[in-house]
Amino acid sequence: GFTYMKKFVVIFTVFLCSFSLAFSQRQQKIDSDRPGQSISPLTVGKQVLQVQTGFNYFNKDFSDNLTVNSYSNITNVRFGLLESLELNSAIGYRINANNYKDTKSNIISSGVYGLRLGARFNILNEKGLTPKVAVNGELIIALRNSVYSFIKNGYELKLSVRQPLTEKLSLTSNVGIFDNPIFPILFYPY
Repeated sequence: GFTYMKKFVVIFTVFLCSFSLAFSQRQQKIDSDRPGQSISPLTVGKQVLQVQTGFNYFNKDFSDNLTVNSYSNITNVRFGLLESLELNSAIGYRINANNYKDTKSNIISSGVYGLRLGARFNILNEKGLTPKVAVNGELIIALRNSVYSFIKNGYELKLSVRQPLTEKLSLTSNVGIFDNPIFPILFYPY
């Protein structure tokens, strides 16, 4: 039942190791997002390519009969057109193991999910206690397979703010709207 999981772990490890090359950035620090979770208001800089990946796992009982183990990753690719403008994209891969207690069966499904194309633009630069502010817009591409069903294109718009508190500490927040055919328009801070 878990041979798919073993193959996934091996492939995922090889994938991560293949990105051991380091690319320099014009900035003093590399600023990254948590793919699928949050974004910073910083762009990568002109002619800079940055690849970010994140891994998620959850185990949830959906009923007395069904437990789902889900393993997924999402990878973002960011490229700077200007110092304050970048193009970005995201793609994910998920493996679900659905365990049914009544039939003692384990059904494995896997596939691509979360295909997105977008752009980020800095609208205010951080200076002293002035925050850094950017807007990020993404088109969510329709996709349907055994782990993901997004039947119509959607979009997500986010405003990202990084407020410096001290020289080495800042608070980053995102607020946005998410529109897709499955859910009504959602307004969410996170």
